[in-house]
Amino acid sequence: MIKKPFLLIFFYFLVTVSGKKDDSCDEKPCDKGWKLFERPSGGWCIKIFYEDNIKKASADLKCTSQNATLTSLQNQLESLYIALTVSKKIAPGSGSIWIGVTRREACRNVTRTTTCNSGNSFEWTDRSATGIDGLLWGANQPDNAGLNQDCVVLQAGSTAYVSGMQMATLDDMKCDLDFVGTGRVPRKPVAYACGKKRNSDSFQ
Repeated sequence: MIKKPFLLIFFYFLVTVSGKKDDSCDEKPCDKGWKLFERPSGGWCIKIFYEDNIKKASADLKCTSQNATLTSLQNQLESLYIALTVSKKIAPGSGSIWIGVTRREACRNVTRTTTCNSGNSFEWTDRSATGIDGLLWGANQPDNAGLNQDCVVLQAGSTAYVSGMQMATLDDMKCDLDFVGTGRVPRKPVAYACGKKRNSDSFQ
């Protein structure tokens, strides 16, 4: 049987290699420290920032200060890259990562229905990602518990599950939730992922 740590290392290698063709190509279109991903809408640069128990509003502002926004997730390649990078950084700990997706106005104040389900309840806030391939939800999510879970976090951790949530899956959350005060310390935010378009003059 293949052990889980080996699988995590393998997947980390896979998304690291697949996310770019070579180092020189990755560095030219993106600022230093940002990683290039190709999307149908064009090149997209992502960078992960770490801050213990950061609030969603603060993460938004800090991405703005980088001329960026909380990143969307075009596909599982991007979500695995973010989740596994953070998991490696915080090991053996665990935590959540703020992502740029919000509940659609028409699906607020309701639980899951045929018109508000896992595929259409949320929309990407950066208008860069297309489709829903990046929406890999945890079991029975999104559930809009309390009818106020309009924001989303990506789970990170060195184990397969953290407080019942599978690593590298999404969960809808109250935007200003006090993770520590409500006893969710293992899942408190530890990072946020910013994204922005690649530099327009990179290939001139």
